[in-house]
Amino acid sequence: DRDERRWIKADADMDGSLNKEEFMAFLHPEADERMSDVVLTEIIEDMDLDHDGQVNLEEYIRDILDGEEHDEELLEREKINFKENLDKNKNGVMDRNEIKDWILPVQYDFAHAEAEYLVQVSDKNEDKLLTKFEILDNYKVFVGSQATDYGKGITRHEEL
Repeated sequence: DRDERRWIKADADMDGSLNKEEFMAFLHPEADERMSDVVLTEIIEDMDLDHDGQVNLEEYIRDILDGEEHDEELLEREKINFKENLDKNKNGVMDRNEIKDWILPVQYDFAHAEAEYLVQVSDKNEDKLLTKFEILDNYKVFVGSQATDYGKGITRHEEL
């Protein structure tokens, strides 16, 4: 039962009741990262008409076009999308992992990547920590970085 599955997953402290935050996760699981497995399961249940735990092309098309009137060009584009992009192992169905990649893609963390880059180019002694001198020696790199708001983040700190 969907409600029971959602309740159990939303009840983070496992006390049998839901506080405000847990209740929000129960009502809107798509907005809470902890609930992604529940969201994925529900999506598969909605799309998987033959109950094999996978989504085939016919099930995908039926769900995407949702009985709406559509032209043949749109239908063909969706077929191509399924075959070329979504069915990664090319076996004619999307399994749970392929559906997860489609529905819940990993978001690229630009700030994290930029911070890693700044450490990589500035950490002369390779200790994974930046000293004041390493930052100052690479001032131009930091000033040109989104991670420091183009240098504004550096000038706001007295320790530098």
